Amino acid sequence: MQKLFSLDGRLVKTLTRLTDIIILNTLFIVCCLPIFTIGPSLTALATMCHRLLKGEDTDLVFHFFRLFRANFKQATMIWLTCLGLSVLLYLDYCLFSNMAFLSEYGIWILLPFIVLLCGGMTLIFPYIGLFEDPTRKVCLNSFLIALLNPIQTIFLIFFNLAVVYISLSSPERLLTAIYLFTFGGFALWSFLNVRLTDQIFSRIQEEEIFEK
Repeated sequence: MQKLFSLDGRLVKTLTRLTDIIILNTLFIVCCLPIFTIGPSLTALATMCHRLLKGEDTDLVFHFFRLFRANFKQATMIWLTCLGLSVLLYLDYCLFSNMAFLSEYGIWILLPFIVLLCGGMTLIFPYIGLFEDPTRKVCLNSFLIALLNPIQTIFLIFFNLAVVYISLSSPERLLTAIYLFTFGGFALWSFLNVRLTDQIFSRIQEEEIFEK
């Protein structure tokens, strides 16, 4: 029993990690309230999850806001671009739905673009926080990462699309998702993404695969 409640015990480590996730989730939601700041908030959240996974960070609040400020301009510009592309895809879907000969196939026509956008957003914001590159190189290297790791990238895309689909598939699931995401869901979702991409980014950091 004493070992169970020791500082190095599994229970204490689990509770500590749970507390970290709740704190990060709260910081993420607060920093996302102005919609245009979602990009830097995503970057800070993903980077902090990478550091937690490696046991590198304890002062979550300080380092979260430091990452938020440091990557604000670049992450905001990329986020607004992704948001604009998402709106464009949605308008295309609405247009196809109102055209008799495309109404049944509109979603399938747009699906490759939706997958590409989802994959890009999944990889690009963690990349911003982990590497100091200009925007053009951030986009190029994120695309190359996806090409060089097709299996992980495809799994990552479908995992994230599945979370979004399940959350929005019915009013009951939407209410459940809102509750879960409010109390840790965003940080847990990001942490699971980090677990899936950790080997990829660790290999890049160790081997310096891409030139600066």
